[in-house]
Amino acid sequence: MKLSTHNELVLQIAKRNIYSRYKGSTLGVFWSLLNPLFLLAVYTLVFGFAFKTKWGGGSLASYPVILFSGLIFHFFIIELLMTSSQLVSGNANYVKKVVFPLEVLVISNFLAQLFNLMIGAVLLLIAVLFSGESLVRAILAMALVLPPFIILTLGLSYVFSALGTYIRDISHIVNLASTMLLFISPILFPLSVFPEIIKAIVYLNPISLIIIDFRAIAFNIETFSLLSYAIYFVIAITLFVLGRWMFKRLSRGFADVV
Repeated sequence: MKLSTHNELVLQIAKRNIYSRYKGSTLGVFWSLLNPLFLLAVYTLVFGFAFKTKWGGGSLASYPVILFSGLIFHFFIIELLMTSSQLVSGNANYVKKVVFPLEVLVISNFLAQLFNLMIGAVLLLIAVLFSGESLVRAILAMALVLPPFIILTLGLSYVFSALGTYIRDISHIVNLASTMLLFISPILFPLSVFPEIIKAIVYLNPISLIIIDFRAIAFNIETFSLLSYAIYFVIAITLFVLGRWMFKRLSRGFADVV
């Protein structure tokens, strides 16, 4: 399927997904900010003040800003995988009753979730500005880390959309794994606090390198590795290609299981 021929359909469904999520609520789209901001306040109180977690030597960035720079990526990927795993089964009418390009559902859902990530990114840049850090460096960091991250997470969306149609437990697994993925990542703590054997596991988290690279460029903490970034980019493209192929291959049987 050539997605370029369905651009209008993709955008319409993405808008519908965003609208339906906040339809009838008083605060509307601001709910996409309240949840991460609430958890940011809790984590800052517990880890920043109680446990006195610190980053980098002499960094001017405050702990809440550094923490939020990791949380926005974590919330995005968890929400994306949750919605992707239920995507096809939740739209059975498209699968069974009409001739419909099912790949449009994946892209539309991804754009709807990306909308929330962009809101978080704008809020983060505003926080960076008020924290005294360089806004230019933060924008550069965001521009650098987002392309491979978007490609990789879109690939994961294809994979989870396909597998979630056949294995309904995947959404529950993602829900259980969300807390584990939060702690097995450099979000709440610097990478340096993890033992070497755990660091290898931390790097398996798809958001770990992105967070490290963003903080390395924006806040001059952690270490940016061009080689690691290039490898991540290659893995992202590979996963996207394989994920899209898997979705197309497995979509032939979607009508039989939804």
